[in-house]
Amino acid sequence: MVIAIIPPGWQMKTKLYIMQTIMEKNDLLKQIKKGFSLTEILISLVIVGVIAVMTAPALFHDVRENTWKKSYRKAYSSAQQAWLISYNKRKIATLTDWWSGTAHNTNFNTFKSNFNVIRDCSDNASECWDISGDKFYGLPNADGSGSMGFMDSSGMAWIRCCTGAGCGGELMVDTNGFDGPNKFGRDRFIFRPQCSAAYPCKPMMLSPYDDQIATSDFCVYGNCYYSSWLIK
Repeated sequence: MVIAIIPPGWQMKTKLYIMQTIMEKNDLLKQIKKGFSLTEILISLVIVGVIAVMTAPALFHDVRENTWKKSYRKAYSSAQQAWLISYNKRKIATLTDWWSGTAHNTNFNTFKSNFNVIRDCSDNASECWDISGDKFYGLPNADGSGSMGFMDSSGMAWIRCCTGAGCGGELMVDTNGFDGPNKFGRDRFIFRPQCSAAYPCKPMMLSPYDDQIATSDFCVYGNCYYSSWLIK
C-alpha cells in the first residue's frame, strides 16, 4: 500500500493561489477596459501611415498596369475580330510586299468599316490621336499630315501613321483616345498584318509586336510587353 503524504497547510496555499490568479485576471480586464492611451494611438497611426506611404505607389502602379492590360486585350480582340470579318468576306487587298502602302490603306479602311465609328479622321489622324504623345519612328507628323485614323464608340483611337505608297502596314491603337499617358506599352500598342504565306499574299490576321524591354522608336520608355500582356 502507498500512502500519500500531504504537506501541512496545502489547503491554504491552494486558496492563496486561486485568489492570486483571480486578481491577476481582474487586473488584465481592467487594463483592457481602460483602452489605449493617446500616445499609443498616435504611435499606431504613425506606423500605419509609414506603411501606407511605402506600399501605396506599388499598389497604384499595379492598378494602372492591370487597367492597361485589360484595355489592350480588349483592343486586340476587337481588332482581330474586325480583321477576320474582312478577310472572310474576301475584302482584304493583296500585298506585293511589306511596303505596299496603297494596299495597306485599303485594308485599313476595310478594317474600319467593321467598327462603330464616332469620328472619322481619314485625312488627318490628329483629329483622333494626340500627336504630342509617343511617335512611331517619328510619325505621325507634327501637323498630322500623311496619316489616317478613326475613333470607335468605346473611345479607342486607331491610326495608320504613314499612308504613302511605300509605307509599311503597321496600325496603332490608343486604348483611351486622347486621355493620357499616350505612351507605347501603356495605352498605345502596335499591330501588323500577318500573312500565312510568302508575298504576294492577303494578310489573314493581325499580330502584336514582340516585347521590347529597351527603349526604341516603337517603345520610347522601354518595358513594352506587346506580346506577353496578351497571355498573362
